[in-house]
Amino acid sequence: MKIGLFSDTYLPHANGVAVCVYTLKKGLEELGHDVYVITCNDSMKLTMEDKVIKLPSILLKDFYNYSVTGPFHFSGFNEIRKLNLDIIHIHTEFGVSILGRILSKMLGIPLIYTYHTMLEDYVHYINFMNIDILNKPFVKFVEMISKMYCYPSNAVIVPSKKTYDLLMKYSIKNTDIRVLPSGIDLERFKNPNKENIEKLRKHFNLEGKKVMMYLGRVAKEKNIEIILETIKNRKDITLLVVGEGPEFKHFKEKYDLENIIFCGKKEYSEVPDYYNLADGFISASTSETQGLTFIEAMSTGRVLFCSDKVVLKDLLFENENGYFFESIEELNEKIDLFYSQDLDKRKLMMNKSIEISEKYDLKLFIKKVEYIYIDNLGKIYRIQKIKLNKDGSFRVHIRNRRYKISKELFNKLNLKVNNKIDKSTLMLIRENKL
Repeated sequence: MKIGLFSDTYLPHANGVAVCVYTLKKGLEELGHDVYVITCNDSMKLTMEDKVIKLPSILLKDFYNYSVTGPFHFSGFNEIRKLNLDIIHIHTEFGVSILGRILSKMLGIPLIYTYHTMLEDYVHYINFMNIDILNKPFVKFVEMISKMYCYPSNAVIVPSKKTYDLLMKYSIKNTDIRVLPSGIDLERFKNPNKENIEKLRKHFNLEGKKVMMYLGRVAKEKNIEIILETIKNRKDITLLVVGEGPEFKHFKEKYDLENIIFCGKKEYSEVPDYYNLADGFISASTSETQGLTFIEAMSTGRVLFCSDKVVLKDLLFENENGYFFESIEELNEKIDLFYSQDLDKRKLMMNKSIEISEKYDLKLFIKKVEYIYIDNLGKIYRIQKIKLNKDGSFRVHIRNRRYKISKELFNKLNLKVNNKIDKSTLMLIRENKL
């Protein structure tokens, strides 16, 4: 298959969406597919290298070097059209993915959408004045955007039951929604650069110290201040904060302490080495859809200290591979409990983390995504409406045309409103033949 992955973010950015798109491309290519990534550039040029098409974009230097672009690129449109894609898979909600939606409709290409982000948890970036009365309309706006992306899609992939429940709350029910946790390249994290780890340990003066880490966006929705407030009063613990974000500068100045080290943004290739510097991985975030960083940390044997019991119910098992906490006091207690365990118990917890992470192996994830693609090949005709006739037959509306079909054919085809069908199924409906 020829597959186009449309995303507004891609490597070298090490956020969850960028990493997922990269690993998906790599895995699908290993299965023999022809995979292209369409993403933003860091300049106003159209470039193509290693099947990565970068559209002219504006670089936001003050927004940790992310780029933004609009959906209208005539030169980019022509280049993508020449690819003769079989599947378009969008991963974000902005310029690049809007282009993907336009191309899907204009060229008659099946559309898959992965709902990576709990958009509701980011409304504070719009409502930056924190005016309570505005929260409800902004959440309604997020609901509208979610429907706008889900309904035209052949299938929607969500990484967790938590995300699925959110879409059900939005009444997005006439769409094929698949719960499919993202996979990671476990080998990358099982084979870190030991020489570099030792260099980093010496650089940060971590020899013989108890070390905890946070890796991710340094942002309000991540509740990172709970972690910082806990560690600032603990001279026995060193905290590594790996990543950047809108609150990075503020927190670095506020928590300018010897035992809190702000490491800044790191390349994805460096991430496994940083995990291996710490005994445990801490996250106070409750805004994750899945949280690939949890699985990455577990694959390196890190013990988890986390707050999101919904997303982590199948990942974190209390006192087996980590601990849940809801407050500064409880996080302190759980850190003390962990370090009070003997080395054998802590080793068991590390091994349990590795064992659980095995379920999220990239190869299994890739095969499931491939199946979704195959299942939707050629399915471009949307069922707009279905009505039951008095004689027991059905009236099916497709592309503003009505077709009368028998109950037997209707049941055999398992037709549902908003689902898409291929040309051969459309011919059966037109002819009303079993």
